[in-house]
Amino acid sequence: MREVQQVKRIKHYHIQRHLAKGGMSDIYLARDPYTEELVAIKLVHCNQENYVIRFLREIQMMEQLHHDHILPVLDHGKSGPWYYMVTPFIPDGTLREYLQQGPLSLAEAGELLEQLASALHYAHTQGFVHRDIKPSNILLRDKHYLYLADFGLIRRIGELAANEEERLTDSGYLIGTPDYMAPELVDEEATPQSDLYALGVLLYQMLTGRLPFKGNTASTTFLKHIAEDPVPPSKHIAEIPPAVDEVILRALAKDPHERFSSVREFAQAYQAAVLEGKRPVPHPEPDEYSLLQAPDAKQFRPMLITAGVLAVPLLLLSLFSLLQLPALLQEQPNSSSIQPTAGSHNPTPMGTANGGIDGKSGNPLNAVPYPGLTVPPAATEQQKKQPPTRQKHQQKQQPEHDKQHKPEKEKKK
Repeated sequence: MREVQQVKRIKHYHIQRHLAKGGMSDIYLARDPYTEELVAIKLVHCNQENYVIRFLREIQMMEQLHHDHILPVLDHGKSGPWYYMVTPFIPDGTLREYLQQGPLSLAEAGELLEQLASALHYAHTQGFVHRDIKPSNILLRDKHYLYLADFGLIRRIGELAANEEERLTDSGYLIGTPDYMAPELVDEEATPQSDLYALGVLLYQMLTGRLPFKGNTASTTFLKHIAEDPVPPSKHIAEIPPAVDEVILRALAKDPHERFSSVREFAQAYQAAVLEGKRPVPHPEPDEYSLLQAPDAKQFRPMLITAGVLAVPLLLLSLFSLLQLPALLQEQPNSSSIQPTAGSHNPTPMGTANGGIDGKSGNPLNAVPYPGLTVPPAATEQQKKQPPTRQKHQQKQQPEHDKQHKPEKEKKK
């Protein structure tokens, strides 16, 4: 960095300040005097031979990729001891810095996923794999537009490493970032499926704010990718629908053949899952019969309350009457207190004194005493033998008092 600051210029670009440091390069902010625009210059010193080879290959392959969401190469070359590559300056920083503010919503993550999947799918169809998908390699022009950058590990699909040294990093670990590396990379070459796995890890991180696997060291983290199952994202963020869980967990399948066929299919499945999670549960429309059978109870609530209030005193009055009934029955007059009426014989009450059934009549209705009510006495055996001549019976029963009051005409006769 000091040497660059002393030079102050690469080609015609004026160095402003240091922006970031990568695994094999440094990135600086510079100004193009011809266009008066700010640009980013990526530099690799010529003494780093292995890095120079990779850097030149990166430039060569990036020049073949022309996509709206892939960071374009504006210029490249060698200036003094420095190999350089010029790209547009993206002022809003990286996705890594943006995620430090917290998880993204389903819509925000879906918007960025769609752009990333589009860029990756294009690279795959051109025969390239990125091999290093992670937030720090994604630049944000704003919150709704991104660029896929840093193709330092890019390789053609099916291309084997030239030698074991190229396959490994200086520390002896596999090339890549363990937090985003697919399990099969432990003994296989990178493929579009390994890029898809890394994109699944990134989506998991965008929605939950955390990684699905994290160990104390890089090696233990990679071992978790191989041996452990990820926790569903909804366990961290309850608002994530189950359908989205299924999509992400499928992208993180250990077996590459169980994942989606492409990153584009992955992004489409995510969008469909989000729509499914927002769709309300359908309810069958009620027919005329169900409307009649199941009215809204709220409409009748005041009536039910009023009926309940009125029913309480009625219920208490009925209960009181039932409790007083035995006392009323005991106070009823017996047969000796009933006075005979004129023109009747000694009447008896309908029923015995103890309320039983009359032994002669055998009528259970006579067992119920009614105060003040009299009935003719039962016919005697002698009366039963007499013929039922009503006229004679009435003459015999005519009292003497009636004979004394015969009309005067009969006396004169």
